[in-house]
Amino acid sequence: MCLGFYEESRNGHRIIGHGGDTNWFHSDLHLIPDANVGFFVSYNSGGNGKGSGRTLLWERFLDRYFPWTPPAAPRVADAKEQAKKVAGNYLVSRREDTHFLRLLYLLQQTKVYPSPTDEGAIEISALTGYNEKPKAWEPIGNGVFRAVNGQEKVVFQTDPLGRAELVTEYPFFDFFRPPAFLDSKLIMPVALVSLCVIALAVILWPVGGLVRRHYGRRLALPPGERRLRLWTRIVCLIEVAMIGGYAFLIIKGLEDLNLLTPKSDPWLHVLQVLAALCLVGTLIALVNAARAWGSQQRGVWSKLGETLIALACIGMAWIILAGRLLHVGPSY
Repeated sequence: MCLGFYEESRNGHRIIGHGGDTNWFHSDLHLIPDANVGFFVSYNSGGNGKGSGRTLLWERFLDRYFPWTPPAAPRVADAKEQAKKVAGNYLVSRREDTHFLRLLYLLQQTKVYPSPTDEGAIEISALTGYNEKPKAWEPIGNGVFRAVNGQEKVVFQTDPLGRAELVTEYPFFDFFRPPAFLDSKLIMPVALVSLCVIALAVILWPVGGLVRRHYGRRLALPPGERRLRLWTRIVCLIEVAMIGGYAFLIIKGLEDLNLLTPKSDPWLHVLQVLAALCLVGTLIALVNAARAWGSQQRGVWSKLGETLIALACIGMAWIILAGRLLHVGPSY
C-alpha cells in the first residue's frame, strides 16, 4: 500500500495517486491518465495547521484547469430514516490496538449524527472542511452519501464479518461500529465517573482524618475493617497515579515524539505494574464494600460510599483491560 497507487474520482476524471505526511513534511502525487497530466507537490511546513494545504492546492488546480459541475443529487424519500440508521460512533481501522495507545482511540471515536443544519443529511466528526467544521453529507441511495455542495462520497455497508462499516474515499482506513462494551458513549462516562469517585476518595481520605482530629474523634472500626479501608484508599491512590502517568505520557508524547522512545521504557514498565496492582486492588475494594454492609459500626452513608468506590474500581478495571493498559512490554 505504501508504495502503490490508490484511485480517486474528481471533476469527472479517474485519478490515481498517493499522498503522505509526517509531522513536519507533506507530499502529494496525482496522475490523470486520460488527460496525460501529473501533479506533484512536497513541502516541509505545516502552515497554519488548519486543514491540508496540499489537498486544497490540488482541488484548486483541478477546478481551474478541469472545471466540472457535479450532477444534482437525487431525492431520497427516506432521507431522515437513513440518517438515523447510520448514526452512532465508529472506530477507525487505522489505529494502535495492542497497547496503551488503544485507549486514546476508544475515547476519540468518530461520531456520525443527523446534521443540525441540513435536514435529512448527516455529519461525520472526522471529516471536516477547511473551516474545521464537519461536512454535511446527503443520502443519494443504497447507503451512499455525497458531500453537500461537493463531490466526495461515503458509503455505509456491512463488512464480511457482519460489522457496520463506514467507507470513505481514503483507501488507507475504514470506520467500524464498535461492540457495545467498547462504544465511547459508554466508555467515556464510565471512565469520567469512575475517575471522579476515586479522586474524591483520595481527596477526602486526609480531609476526613483532619476533621476527626479536629473534633477529637477516632475512626471506630474493628482492626480488620480498618485495614481493608486503608488498603482500599491506597488502591484509589495507585489508580489516580496510574491514570495520571498514562495521561502525561500520551499527551506529552504526542506533542514531543522524543518521549515515545526507549528512554521512557522504565516509566512505562512502572505504569504497567501500577495497572496490574489496580486490578488486584479491585478485589480488595469489593471485599471492603461487602464487609462495610455487614458492619454494625458503619452508617448507611459510609456503606454507600464504600460501594461507590468499589463500583468505581470495577469501572477502572474495565478501562484498564479495554484500553490495553496492562499490555506488558515496551512496543507501541
